[in-house]
Amino acid sequence: MRSATVNRFFRGAFCFGFTFLTSIQPLLAGPSGGRVTAGSSSITQSGATTTIDQSSDRLVIEWNSFDTNASETVRFNQPGSSAWALNRVLSNSATKFDGSLFANGNVAIVNRHGIHFGPNSVLDVGGLIASSADISNDNFMNGRFDFDRPGLPDAMVTNAGRISVRDTGLAALVAPGVENSGYIQANLGTGILGAGETHSIDFRGDGLINFTLTSPTRAKPKKEDGSDADALVSNKGKIVADGGSIVMTASQASRVLDQ
Repeated sequence: MRSATVNRFFRGAFCFGFTFLTSIQPLLAGPSGGRVTAGSSSITQSGATTTIDQSSDRLVIEWNSFDTNASETVRFNQPGSSAWALNRVLSNSATKFDGSLFANGNVAIVNRHGIHFGPNSVLDVGGLIASSADISNDNFMNGRFDFDRPGLPDAMVTNAGRISVRDTGLAALVAPGVENSGYIQANLGTGILGAGETHSIDFRGDGLINFTLTSPTRAKPKKEDGSDADALVSNKGKIVADGGSIVMTASQASRVLDQ
């Protein structure tokens, strides 16, 4: 079990090298099949924009697909900066998000097959958790961020786009394999790249976040093209957390790298 406690207000700037990547733009159909399973909101789609008007502090939506292309936008209008919306994707493949996502509060996206933020993606949110592990509605609605339902053992969460969270916000990418080749900004906040099958996040209310990998990676993670990942956690891009903290951590079962 790997655990890290990070202070949002720890002074320091963290930067890593940045690599630009390009890819062929896929033809996707936008988020589909959204159903509210806990909390209260409306979901409307107009042209290339999907709008979620959230009226409860916690919200769970199950989607058949959460894919987007570069011209599509998902917008969350939430009751406040402390609100959370969990988006549980039920498709039989990894989420490919290459559009824009805006939220004045916090957004979690879970897909057991993995999540890939493409090179055209732009996320401007209060906070973000993107994970291959799922969480029960009961835990989420009651503020217990225990992502204890593992996804596929070789799933990955990757970012090739731009993710920005508000000052003091959280940007967490967690899966058996995690790769950032884009840009992540979490000034005065916390940026997490965590490799493991399950995890928990404890918002302690004193400027600290306790992040724990609760079960290790047991298989070699697979990239979007099906090839083996270069490492369990890889940062080929840039992570900036001026006045905040960055955590890059992995928990692996023995012999994973020898398979």
